[in-house]
Amino acid sequence: MYSSKSGDSLTSLDQYISRMKPGQKQIYYITGQDRKQLEKSPFLEKLLNKGYEVWVFSFEYLLFNHLLY
Repeated sequence: MYSSKSGDSLTSLDQYISRMKPGQKQIYYITGQDRKQLEKSPFLEKLLNKGYEVWVFSFEYLLFNHLLY
């Protein structure tokens, strides 16, 4: 999956966990139709302002990977 810190590179769960803030116990994620739309979310903006990384799960990405496998 993509994350708010990975740009166009994919991020594994291990990579996400290694970059979590000290004391952070939650994994933050957002789902929706497409990545560009999700990047405009007020939910995402609030978490980014607090310094959290957010996993971005877009339906277009999930569908594309499902069709490949």
